[in-house]
Amino acid sequence: MNAEPQERDDAHGLQPLGSLAQSARLKQLNVARWTLIVIGVITIAVNGYQFVILREEVGKMNDQTRNMGNAQINQAKRREIEGQVSMATIMIGGFVFLGCVFVVLGLLVKTFPVPITIMGLVLYLVGNAATALADPTLVMKGAIIKIFIIIALVKAIQAAMAYQRELNAETYSPDLT
Repeated sequence: MNAEPQERDDAHGLQPLGSLAQSARLKQLNVARWTLIVIGVITIAVNGYQFVILREEVGKMNDQTRNMGNAQINQAKRREIEGQVSMATIMIGGFVFLGCVFVVLGLLVKTFPVPITIMGLVLYLVGNAATALADPTLVMKGAIIKIFIIIALVKAIQAAMAYQRELNAETYSPDLT
């Protein structure tokens, strides 16, 4: 209904929209973008730190097993430690990868708003479920922050769906001017 032609923002594939509500939804998508990027960066940083700590702990455990007198116990303990370290390394690597995925999702959220925001929430919940399975004591750590992140991602999904609905309505409605 706007007589002026709308320009396209080719950097993100989004059209600037005239309605105030649509501009608020776009701001919410920006919040979603930064939420996903921050989740990704924090996930990468925390797991990178855990990897460093893991290596230090392995060194300490190796020193302890060397000091044990019995060679059979020493070898059995070493195999047990190696198995635990391998599993922890795989889990840490998986979470670092997940952090990278969150960053990429954040960068792409304006290109594919609805699928990206849904994927972000699902991956966040799956990551927390995996953490809970690995160590149930971590479920309640940072619970308030986790709740705020989930709320932000749900609001981002709502904003993305409304944005997409409005964009589709503008695209498919005839211009009556």
